[in-house]
Amino acid sequence: MTNWSKSAAEIIDNLGGKENVTHLSHCVTRLRFTLKDNTKVDKKAIEEIDGVLGFGVSGDQQQVIIGPAVESAFEEVSKLLGNSVQIEKELVDPETGKAPAKKWGLKTAVDALTAILAPVIPAFCAAGMLKVILLLFTSVGWATGEEGTYVFLNMVADVAFYFLPVIVAVSAGKRFHVDMALSAIVGASLIYPDFVARVADGTPLAFLGMNIPLHKYSSTIFPALLSVWLLSYVYKWVNKLIKWDSLKTLLVPMLSILITVPISFLFIAPIADTLASVLTTAFSWLMTNVGPFAGLIIGFFMPIMTLTGLHHALGPLELMEITTFGFSQCLSIELYHNFAEAGSALGTAFFTKDKKMKSLASQTGITAFVGVSEPALYGVMVKERASMLAAMIGNGIGGFIGILLGVKGYAYVWPNLFSIPSFVGPEFGKGLAYVLIAIAATFISSFVLVPVLNKVLIKK
Repeated sequence: MTNWSKSAAEIIDNLGGKENVTHLSHCVTRLRFTLKDNTKVDKKAIEEIDGVLGFGVSGDQQQVIIGPAVESAFEEVSKLLGNSVQIEKELVDPETGKAPAKKWGLKTAVDALTAILAPVIPAFCAAGMLKVILLLFTSVGWATGEEGTYVFLNMVADVAFYFLPVIVAVSAGKRFHVDMALSAIVGASLIYPDFVARVADGTPLAFLGMNIPLHKYSSTIFPALLSVWLLSYVYKWVNKLIKWDSLKTLLVPMLSILITVPISFLFIAPIADTLASVLTTAFSWLMTNVGPFAGLIIGFFMPIMTLTGLHHALGPLELMEITTFGFSQCLSIELYHNFAEAGSALGTAFFTKDKKMKSLASQTGITAFVGVSEPALYGVMVKERASMLAAMIGNGIGGFIGILLGVKGYAYVWPNLFSIPSFVGPEFGKGLAYVLIAIAATFISSFVLVPVLNKVLIKK
């Protein structure tokens, strides 16, 4: 068992020391550092620290790959860094003491989305796996779905998805540096019972003579996320507007909510919900009409997307698929990715004559099986072109076959060996056979393509 207080100290030392770190955050598997001087990083030493699975760089971020134990590592690193480092706060230039100008773009959006969704993924995974267990019980005839225990557990599993706007709003409040209680109010207002009832029966609702669009916001992400983003600006503006400190506590929260919530209901939330619905419908159309070829393309580029962190942008799409249709086809392609990485890494270990690479590839191949593919990506794929290409082709083959056979993810889970039951579906025997065929095709093709591609690339 890893001694995280010891490993945390070693990580900080090999990043150039406490004084070299300006910012710390984490996602589902990685510690993300921003440093004053990147030349002080000892990558090899970090990779050898107990509990560290790999090391990578994305833009200005130095990323230490930990895997499922990332929260334990984050807690210990945070303790050692203390108040000298900005932990999940706006970066400050060490020379000027001011926040740098914000850069807008795809990477910024993906980073923000990752930071908001990463802390709440355990809630979705818990609810998703509970749904899987209940589905299995009804599939094999152990439950009818009418039992009190079943109904109660199904209710518990539904909570995370129904109250998704509140959960996302709280996490977004942390990311956008605005009061989390106010953020919760913004998110909760979207699923207030009276409003939900009006949406259900079509009863009109007006604010200052303007009709409020009646949308169903339970199980949505972007309406709450963008509304809290607005709140962060409104709060700062109101706080500057009120000059008397004695009135700030009374007026700033009230005016922030009074301005944000109506604008959210009238404009932001309806637009966000409509755009999300269009995106989900378009993706569903693509899978239905282009089908296996869409799976082939997405699967082929999945290793590259994971390497660059762009795969995090698929999370909202997968959640929207599940809450809209009851399943996600995109999530199944992420499942094949882990087996593609496992197959390619273990193929590299089997065919290589380099003892060090053989050991590294063996270890990272096994971790890929359980859903942590970054060590294989950074430790093996980045160094071995044939291995990377084998994983990409294998993932594409898995995506093609999986979509062709109709494999879907029926619960939002962390795709890995242990979450296979969530991809089985209501027809247990047929569903299990189909998902195993897609996984086997992915793993075997990734494994056997390593030596083939090695020969091709060497000739070139």
